[in-house]
Amino acid sequence: MAQLILAATPIGNLGDISVRLRDALESASHILAEDTRHTRKLLNHLGISRPLRSFHAHSSERDFAAVTELLMGAGTVVYVSDAGMPGISDPGFELVQLAHQHDLEVDVLPGPSAGVTALLLSGLPPVPHMFVGFIPRTQSGRTQLLQNLTRWPMTAIAYESPHRLSTTLAHLARFAGETPIAVCRELTKLHQEVIRGSALEIAARTDPWRGEIVLVLGALEQQLNEPDIPSSYAQLREAGMRHSQALRQLASEHRLTKREIARIIQSTSTDDDG
Repeated sequence: MAQLILAATPIGNLGDISVRLRDALESASHILAEDTRHTRKLLNHLGISRPLRSFHAHSSERDFAAVTELLMGAGTVVYVSDAGMPGISDPGFELVQLAHQHDLEVDVLPGPSAGVTALLLSGLPPVPHMFVGFIPRTQSGRTQLLQNLTRWPMTAIAYESPHRLSTTLAHLARFAGETPIAVCRELTKLHQEVIRGSALEIAARTDPWRGEIVLVLGALEQQLNEPDIPSSYAQLREAGMRHSQALRQLASEHRLTKREIARIIQSTSTDDDG
């Protein structure tokens, strides 16, 4: 009978490879991978050679059709992400849905998870907690996420790019400065690091962020306060600063783009007119 297996892979330390993972990869008729380059390194480490195909969030409809055909075959298809438990921030969920639609057997091989590992390392209350995925890139998206978290006060786990972490931390510092947080980087690797403190304290760090990042946020129990950007803009204009200069200064102060600053000012003006 055809079978789909979602298999967790190490998040950094190859010593976390399980016996079940090795056995599943050795016996698979096909292996689907979020990134074949990452998975090929794992297979080479294990001395395993199996048919390998890419399947990721940007795969085409043609790719999806080919994967469907694989799943409908008589063998065992193993799906792995770049690292950790598949199905969280990759299209593994779609494969499970597809398998259930065709009454195929589905199994999950448990193993490493960056989110849960970071949660336990953070020292923040593990129950209740929620995983929110990747932090939104836009100022409005980040604000909406934080406001949602105030409605469900619990520890939150999020993934973030090291290139955007400083902006996210600055946003947290403005909106929830005393909230306890933990930045967990390079988990299980040689340079693993966990930095704990308030959002304000960690946002003040000047060293560049590197590596894979998991951000753990303490419960946001108080309503967040939006910085009064429109008022600051009005004061700058009254002081004789040109429109573009005022936008540039506010963008620098709040680590936003000029377009985001302009949108906040415009939305406030529209609200006042209404």
